[in-house]
Amino acid sequence: MEFPQNQTLTKFVKFLLITAGVITFFAFLIDLKNTLTYWGSDLRNRIVGARLLIEGMNPYFFQWHQGISEKLLDPQDSLKSITTRVSVTPTVLTIHSMIAGLSFLNQKLIWLLVQWGAFLSTVLIFYKTNSKFIKKILILIIGWFFANSFFWRYHVNAGQMYVIYVFLVSLALFVLHQNFKYHENLSGFILGLTMSLRPPFILFFIPFLIYRKWKLLFSVITGLLFGVLIPFVFMNFSIWKSYFFAVTGMTQVINPSSSMPSTNNAIPQTAINYPKIIEGMNFRLIPKHWGFPDSSLQNLLTMLNIDIPSKLLIISAVFMILLLSFLFFVKWIKIFSINRVFLAVMVLYLISEFLIPIPRYAYYDIQWILPLFIIVEESNTSNLLSNKLIMVLLVGLLLGLGSFNWMYGAFYLSIFLISFYVIVTSIIVIKEKGKYQIQGE
Repeated sequence: MEFPQNQTLTKFVKFLLITAGVITFFAFLIDLKNTLTYWGSDLRNRIVGARLLIEGMNPYFFQWHQGISEKLLDPQDSLKSITTRVSVTPTVLTIHSMIAGLSFLNQKLIWLLVQWGAFLSTVLIFYKTNSKFIKKILILIIGWFFANSFFWRYHVNAGQMYVIYVFLVSLALFVLHQNFKYHENLSGFILGLTMSLRPPFILFFIPFLIYRKWKLLFSVITGLLFGVLIPFVFMNFSIWKSYFFAVTGMTQVINPSSSMPSTNNAIPQTAINYPKIIEGMNFRLIPKHWGFPDSSLQNLLTMLNIDIPSKLLIISAVFMILLLSFLFFVKWIKIFSINRVFLAVMVLYLISEFLIPIPRYAYYDIQWILPLFIIVEESNTSNLLSNKLIMVLLVGLLLGLGSFNWMYGAFYLSIFLISFYVIVTSIIVIKEKGKYQIQGE
């Protein structure tokens, strides 16, 4: 980084960077302590799912009972349901299977490093691609707020996946900006592989089709097929069918019991005496000072005593995506622009997560860092910082700091303020050709 010529300002900036680095290091130590103390519920279901896959059992339709190894036990699985809590694709489980034979604690430590590695790599990608000093500083500031946020504490403690998706899309964006011969092929392959891990990213197909980016499309399809075929190492295509019925069952669109595999491992139990300690971890130990806000539209409507069928919410989500896609890719972005297209797809993706009728917890919100980085990269910084909307973002980031509520409803307010800023500013950046877009900056 090239520091300003003013020596006093240079010392002050360096002091702030060192202080921010020390605070972030302590945040990592908190994550390490949480990893050693708490059991990481969402990582647990993927580990169990990967082990079931290795054993030739269906990871989506399974009920543990006495006599089965505790390595296949996720104590948060419902006794009344024929499905497990596993909601990730078979591709994710197959990748997890590479470390599934390790102890639970060792897998938790590995995943801690993977999450932080993906987060820091994402920050580094955007830091390196911005040549302006002020933009580098903005990237670091945003990264610092997210690294010390409740979203990130919750994400790491739960052992979630969303930062992996953020990193992969960031990497695809970075590669697409490069000039080597096969940059489009590699970028498209990465995006396709990401889709096999997180299917909603198929939204990238919309602009690629509209702008007739055939080379990208071919590479995306290749990466997607590669990802879809990976689980065949353990099972046949029926594993994807099970995934589809289990996930759509979670949205209450269908009853998964109508497509339950013929297996004795999917019989609901009336009572199970779960052991208190599982693979050396106390699964009943949960941070008492943490809230778990569900910010989905469905939950907000429920809080207001408004009952809307899940199918209607999904139809509304599809309509919203189609409408915004028309505005983004037909009306506003006339010529394919890499940053603006990626920004638009991320906005579509993140809005769809609010609308889909499944719980949306705070660990989802680490994903807002990607559109924020693209906004910084694509915008004129003086216009961006002088706009009064920046105060909305700042308040949202401040309320999201730490791992406890600053006030009642702070997490909800933080989530919606950040979301509001990103969506509105993204529309401005995408729509306006002169006011925010870089003009030789």
